[in-house]
Amino acid sequence: MKNSITRLNRQSGVVLVVSMIMLLLLTLIGVSGSQVTGQEEIMAGNARDQNVAFQAAESTLLEAETFILTNSTASSTYSGAGGLLDEDDNEPGFFDSATWTDANSASTSNGFGGNFVNNAGTAIADPRYIIKKIGTIPLTSPVETAFRITARAQGISPGTQIVLQEIFVRTD
Repeated sequence: MKNSITRLNRQSGVVLVVSMIMLLLLTLIGVSGSQVTGQEEIMAGNARDQNVAFQAAESTLLEAETFILTNSTASSTYSGAGGLLDEDDNEPGFFDSATWTDANSASTSNGFGGNFVNNAGTAIADPRYIIKKIGTIPLTSPVETAFRITARAQGISPGTQIVLQEIFVRTD
């Protein structure tokens, strides 16, 4: 009997230490997993935001192409106002926010921005475009006129902006 009492007094509590270490490891795994999930959610939101801006800029390029096809190529149409530039007009800085005002660019008529709201609950700005008539391509029949179209669109977050540019040739 004396022998069994001695054995109980000499236990060192190793099971408690091992279980505490395992509990600490499981806690660290859970915390890091929740941090990774949060980062992935932010990345998915940013990708969606960039996609909205890109799609808006793409639709703006199509609207500008329609404008070119349905309006005259005369220099009077491309007078430098409202985002319609002639061959001799200097192009503005496309990454300057002052470029994308009513005086310097044209707004889309499709109301794309009104279809999305930003984090503050207000509609995002409508995409805008600038068309510059580059000139007539010489020695072509029928006459071909080249234009540079630059479109800018904003994502759901005001900091997300996409600027796309293309060369469009109209054949008359």
